[in-house]
Amino acid sequence: MTVLTLPGGGAASGTLRTDRWQPTRAGVLNVWRYYDEVFTFHRGRLLLRGPNGTGKSKALELLLPYLLDANLRPSRLSTFGGSERTMHWNLMDDGYPHTTRVGYVWLEFGHGSDEGARWFTCGARLAASTNTRTVDATYFTTQLRVGEAGGVSLVKDGNVPLTRQDLAQALGTGGAVHAGAESYRRTVRETLFRGLSETQYEALIATLLQLRTPKLSEHLNPDALSEVLSKALPPLDAADLAEIAEGFEQLDRRRERLARLDEEVTAARRLAERQQRYARRALRRGAGELIAATTKLDNVTRDARQRRQEHAAAAAELAQVSTAISDNEREQTVTEERIGGLRDSDAYREGQQLDQLRREAATALRTAKGAAAAAESRRAEAARAGERASGLAAELAMTAAQTGRSWRDTTAAALAAGMSALIEPLAAETTERARQLLRGIIRGREDEIAAVTAALADHERAVAARDQAQARRERRNAEHEAAAAALRQVRRVYDDEQSGLRDRIARWAAGCMVLPVSGRAAELADLAGDEMALNTVLGDLSAAVREQLAAEHADERARDADLARRREPLAARLAALSRAATHEPAAPRQRTAPRTDRPGGPLWRLVDWRTDVPIEVQAAVEAALEASGLLDAWVWPDGSVTSDRRGHDTYLAAATALPAPHESLLAVLAPDERAPVPAPLVATTLAGVAFGPGAPHHVAAVGADGSWRLGPLHGSSGKPDVEFLGAAARERARQREMTDLADQIAEIDAERAGAAEALRQLAERRRTLQAELTGRPDHRPVVSAAERVDRAELKLAGAQDLLDEAGREGVAADEIVRAALRELTLVGSRHGLPTAAVDLGRLTDALRTLRQAADGWLTDRDREAHTTARLGDAREAADHAMALAEDEAARAQTAEENAAGLAARLDAVERTVGVEYRAVLDEVHRLRTHVEALKQDLRRLRPRHEALIGQLHELNARAERAEQDRDEATGVRDSAVARLARLVDLLGADAGLTADLSGAGGVTATLQAARQIAEEIGSLPHGPRHLRQDEGELGNVLHLISASLAGYADLAMIPDEQCDVQVVTATVDGLRTTPTALVHRLTTERDETRAHLTEEERQLFDRTLTGDTRRHVAQRIRQAADLVREVSAQLEQVRTVSGLGVRLIWEVNSDLDARLRQARDLLLQDPARLTETQRAALHDFFRARIDDIRSAGSTEGWEQQLGEALDYRRWHRFVVQIRSGSGDWSPVTRRQHGAKSGGEKAIVLHLPLFAAAGAHYRAAPSGPRLILLDEVFVGVDQTNRGQLMAVLKALDLDLLLTSDQEWCTYAEVDGIAIHQLIAGSEDGDDAVTTARFVWTGHDVVADDQT
Repeated sequence: MTVLTLPGGGAASGTLRTDRWQPTRAGVLNVWRYYDEVFTFHRGRLLLRGPNGTGKSKALELLLPYLLDANLRPSRLSTFGGSERTMHWNLMDDGYPHTTRVGYVWLEFGHGSDEGARWFTCGARLAASTNTRTVDATYFTTQLRVGEAGGVSLVKDGNVPLTRQDLAQALGTGGAVHAGAESYRRTVRETLFRGLSETQYEALIATLLQLRTPKLSEHLNPDALSEVLSKALPPLDAADLAEIAEGFEQLDRRRERLARLDEEVTAARRLAERQQRYARRALRRGAGELIAATTKLDNVTRDARQRRQEHAAAAAELAQVSTAISDNEREQTVTEERIGGLRDSDAYREGQQLDQLRREAATALRTAKGAAAAAESRRAEAARAGERASGLAAELAMTAAQTGRSWRDTTAAALAAGMSALIEPLAAETTERARQLLRGIIRGREDEIAAVTAALADHERAVAARDQAQARRERRNAEHEAAAAALRQVRRVYDDEQSGLRDRIARWAAGCMVLPVSGRAAELADLAGDEMALNTVLGDLSAAVREQLAAEHADERARDADLARRREPLAARLAALSRAATHEPAAPRQRTAPRTDRPGGPLWRLVDWRTDVPIEVQAAVEAALEASGLLDAWVWPDGSVTSDRRGHDTYLAAATALPAPHESLLAVLAPDERAPVPAPLVATTLAGVAFGPGAPHHVAAVGADGSWRLGPLHGSSGKPDVEFLGAAARERARQREMTDLADQIAEIDAERAGAAEALRQLAERRRTLQAELTGRPDHRPVVSAAERVDRAELKLAGAQDLLDEAGREGVAADEIVRAALRELTLVGSRHGLPTAAVDLGRLTDALRTLRQAADGWLTDRDREAHTTARLGDAREAADHAMALAEDEAARAQTAEENAAGLAARLDAVERTVGVEYRAVLDEVHRLRTHVEALKQDLRRLRPRHEALIGQLHELNARAERAEQDRDEATGVRDSAVARLARLVDLLGADAGLTADLSGAGGVTATLQAARQIAEEIGSLPHGPRHLRQDEGELGNVLHLISASLAGYADLAMIPDEQCDVQVVTATVDGLRTTPTALVHRLTTERDETRAHLTEEERQLFDRTLTGDTRRHVAQRIRQAADLVREVSAQLEQVRTVSGLGVRLIWEVNSDLDARLRQARDLLLQDPARLTETQRAALHDFFRARIDDIRSAGSTEGWEQQLGEALDYRRWHRFVVQIRSGSGDWSPVTRRQHGAKSGGEKAIVLHLPLFAAAGAHYRAAPSGPRLILLDEVFVGVDQTNRGQLMAVLKALDLDLLLTSDQEWCTYAEVDGIAIHQLIAGSEDGDDAVTTARFVWTGHDVVADDQT
């Protein structure tokens, strides 16, 4: 509550300004220790003062700038920027006893106008509970005033804060409950700070937060200060950038279209590349088919021609052979005839025996020569056979020697392997049988060794497993011992903790005053080991106590509320009686017409008692008049019967009053000369009312006994004393009623004091209960110790399980080792083999040596047997050849002897025949020789003739087949020509060939095209598999890029059955085209778009750098420079006692990029005077900035991005300069700042920030101009504080300040509200209240005096 408050329903303190909004009031309801506090500004200024701990900074945290930015981050709320004190802490911690809490914070602004005051209230409903660490914030704005008549109340009956639904209903159409913080923040900004963008608004909030920081002057960061001051300068107007931003957005849309075109070109190129590969492969296949068909046609044509040539040659040769046969036969006939003629001669007959003998001698000679040659051949063959036999005999000797050596090696290896008894008998076996037996023997021995080796490996593995099990058991045993030792240790700790907890619980229970446990200390101590049971017992007890306290609290609050309700009308009546000079009757409910400005008066005001009327008669007459309604009836000055048109009332018409026949009220009442109605008219009115001991029979009558009559209406009444008739009676009644009311109020106040004391005691008991519950000994050490015991027991149990498992594993491993050893011994003994690995290795090596030696022996033995067989065959062949040679030699000798005898006989006969016969005989012999030669020629010609006839038939068939093949090849060639021509037509454009294929169609031109295709494409595989694979990949690409080109072209893949290919087409604007043409079309469109884009961008740059944008940037720079000079001049007026002065310098950033510095200078120049070089430099600079924006990938609009690119504030920096006395100005550094006094530090840092805040508010001229200062001007002397306040006033800033010392009573300040915060901790009430004062500019007055 507020100790001193404004009169109810009054306006805000001070006159509302008509030029802008100003803060008027702020409120905190049920948050922290503010239960319902209203802070009222004066002239837009408020100082919260009080000692530390009273909540000055807390009020600042709860109100500003929170209600401007709706940010619940602890670092934003806390004046120190920490994260410890959250809004949840403000609601639920710091001793708050309940589980849920709802509170409100609100801020009111006012704005004057000719039409009347306007109000704007922004606030937040805050709800929290102990179940969560978050706060549910509901934000609202309204035109209604909180807690004022005709406004809105944030609490309902019982002083309970409104729910969200109740709040929305209470606001109605006069406000809004916002869906979230963003909507609320936007409404606040657009209503109060119209003209500030979101970025400027955020910068303003940041400045307010920095100013709100306690002991702000302790640390100086020149760069951060420069940034704060720079943000206070007005940014570029978004409206001025709108046109150029629209241009860039259009460029972006063009770029997006260009990007889409790039994507479409890429997709089309991908399709075209895949189509090119497929087209090349298909064309290469078509060209290959045509070339192959042409080659085949050439071949079969050449073959057909060759076959016909061969047929013709064979026919010519046949004709020649036929002629030769005819000529031979004819000559044979002639020659035979001549021989016949010679044989018929006498000379021939005489020497016929000689002729026969000659033939026989010639035949014998030929026979002898043949036999001699055959005998010589047989002798040579027999010699060669003998030589072969001799070589084989030598080879056999060497082979036998090698076989012997290899056998000795084998027997030695067998002895080494212990297998002599098995190997030596093999020498008596055949080679093949020995090989089979040897293979079986060695395989058997290998199997035996393998079995022993496997058993040995099993035994070794078992031994290794046993060793591991033993090591594991030792490790598990050590772990078990360590776990057991750890368990013993933690059990000792647990026993100590539990014993200590029992003692602490017993002492705590014995000391509890509110919680009823002092008599159950031992019982509770026994529950030390069971926290849940103890919690249950204490929970039940504390719940019962809380319920009892709550019930008592509710009863006392209800009693207090009832007393307050009873007191309120009594106090109001007493106040009314105290203010009123006249005691008046209570107005009847049916009266609605106002009486304040009406002529005339009620009857009770117009009369007075006559002096001799007894008191009891006075009381009875007044009671009768009051009961009848005559007492308060209105009498007009003219006595008329006029009614007030403004409402309802009771009137007494004197002009129509019927005089009483006997006595009237004039007997006891007389007109009051001071009355507003003429006395005669009043007397006439009284004369119209009859009077007697009882009410007489008259239209209007009153009796001395309290009876009355009005027409047919009559009754009676009474009262103990006169109240209204006569001034003295009225005064007595007023005093009497005031005394009675005061007594009643005193009784009620006494009862309320008792209720307040009871509530205080209940609050104390609640705090004591909470303290007792909070002070309960902590179970966490015992619980932690118990948890450690549980973990140790679990660990021990786990270690025991692992140890047991390791023991079982060890026993099992020992048994496995024994079983493996038994098996190894059994296998070794069964096979007679050693069981040691080394021995088995040597035996395996020996067996390997035996195998190799035995294989060599068997090989040598095979070679020896084969050589022996060959030697026998050779010897048999030599003997047979020798026998044949001898037989041939005998036959040759016989033939020679026979030929010699016939030669001798011929010689003898020839010596006896004559010359003529010898001549005939020689001629016959010559002719016969000639006939024999002709016959031999004929025998040679006839087979040739027959062969030529057959060859002629075959060559004719071959020629016909070749000609048929030629015709078929021609058809194939023509089909290949047609296919290739169609392929060229379908796919030629997509193949990307340099060869000119335009003439394809004719055979020669198509063949030439095929050869060019084959030469250009080369050895690209073009089989069916490759084509099908390309078709699949082409289909996949088509599917993938269809979406990319959907808006531009319709893609299709159409099969061509004639060429067995797939043809990809692109339909653009209803026209079909090829993928290559599509790429060309898209590329052309893209290049044209890029060229247009470049030209539009250049034109846009020109408009930006020479048009309104340049002028706007230059104007902003000049305006900022003027603003800085103006503000700096104000700051320079503040001087400390030591003569320290402060000013601001706004200069170009020293580390500004050279290009940017040049661009800044050029922007300030007249664009008409720029040289081409300077214009190009501006273009390059702006293009680089735009490229930076685009590469950054920002999601903001172009207005924001251009605002950043052309943000002149980033090109400059603020430098705070100081000067002592008449010295030179110099930039302030951290070292200089640290060396100054506290007051000088504050001045150096506060003045620039004041300037920053003032600059921020220039962009929102109709908005409030708030400054937040926590612990204001700490360390600054009195004079400089006044100067600083003068600067704040000159900057027209509204103030919300906190201080534990400051009163702000400076002549420079023309008014400020001061709330003195009062903490109620001394009497047990933790509420913070305030007492309000006002500094009027010349005096501090209490609130009720303002």
